[in-house]
Amino acid sequence: MYLPRAPEATTAPPLASGTGDPRGAGELVLVVEDNDRVREIAALNLHSLGYRVIEAPNAVEAKTILTATDGVKLVFSAVMMPGGMNGYDLAQW
Repeated sequence: MYLPRAPEATTAPPLASGTGDPRGAGELVLVVEDNDRVREIAALNLHSLGYRVIEAPNAVEAKTILTATDGVKLVFSAVMMPGGMNGYDLAQW
C-alpha cells in the first residue's frame, strides 16, 4: 500500500465505540481492483466500517468515475492491473 505524506496534519477519524478501529462517517471511497472477488471483499469491508463505496474493475474506468463523480475522498487501488494503466499511473493522473 502506498500512502503519500499528507501536506498538513488533519484530525483522526472517529473511533468505533469499544473497538479502537477507525470508522468512516459516510465518506466516499473508490475501490479499483481487477479481481472481482477481491474488489467485492474490499468494498464490503469498507462499507462495514461506515464508508460509502463505488467500484471500478480497472484504472481506465476509475478515471472515468473520478472525472464524473464529486466527493471521492479516497482511492483504494491495486497496483498491478491489466489494460495499459496500473495503480501508479492512476495515482499520478
